[in-house]
Amino acid sequence: MRVLFVLQYPGYLRYFDSVLESLSQRGHDVAVAFDSPHKQPEGLLALDDIDGEIEMLGLVPRRLDRWAAVARGVRGSIDYARYLHPRFEHAPYLRDRMRQVLPPPTRFLGRWDTTTAGRTRGVIRFLQACDRVIPGSPVLETFLRRARPDVLVVSPLVTDQSPQVDLIKAARTLGVRSALCVASWDHLTTKGLMRIQPDLVALWNEEQRREALDFHGAHDDRIVVTGAQCFDRWFARTPRRSRAEFCGLVGLNPDRPFLVFAGSTASISAPEAEVRFVKRWIEAVR
Repeated sequence: MRVLFVLQYPGYLRYFDSVLESLSQRGHDVAVAFDSPHKQPEGLLALDDIDGEIEMLGLVPRRLDRWAAVARGVRGSIDYARYLHPRFEHAPYLRDRMRQVLPPPTRFLGRWDTTTAGRTRGVIRFLQACDRVIPGSPVLETFLRRARPDVLVVSPLVTDQSPQVDLIKAARTLGVRSALCVASWDHLTTKGLMRIQPDLVALWNEEQRREALDFHGAHDDRIVVTGAQCFDRWFARTPRRSRAEFCGLVGLNPDRPFLVFAGSTASISAPEAEVRFVKRWIEAVR
């Protein structure tokens, strides 16, 4: 079987290197292409450790017809509208990030920070109906014909204004099966909506299944829970130094227990707020 992975940029290879290797070792023909191959090019180093053959196809051609701007505008509007739901009322960072991609015709939505659940669903349904009538891209259909995949795998699909929606449409036109593989723990909650339903949605766990159903309207019979593929490498790893060696390296007493707090990114929690929390947490623990 020939499997084509289309990833947003090379940095995404760190999420799927074990999957690419496993498919190749099982005899499948694996190819990779990128929406933005020049972003995080250092991600290509992940392929150096793969025991198998991976074909690099480089850049996925961009849709440049008159429908391209319409598609971006509709999808950006959908991505903003999801954050009008009351469940996101206290998520200003996520809402403000999507507000920046609103096109002029729907910029009026940016006046709202939140609204009712019913109104949010109505706006999203209307915009999704608009997306469905946007015709497919001949450029992307030609790309898929030349790539000859039996299966198209995309990730992340849920970034704002994602061009991968058009790629799934092209796959449908050509009769190529498609799949979304969720790359990271927060992609179904802090990005845009799926907007289009691929033939398969591969998730990490039951919590992501709930998010796919509740937030994205995914079909339960198209969901498969596979585990978090980006952590596969940990099953084969062993410590390189003893506890005593590690404690000596970082200045800890090896006879005392210690805890590790893994901090968030600035988009999840303001650094100064997290520092205040950690100090209170340390005091409570001690």
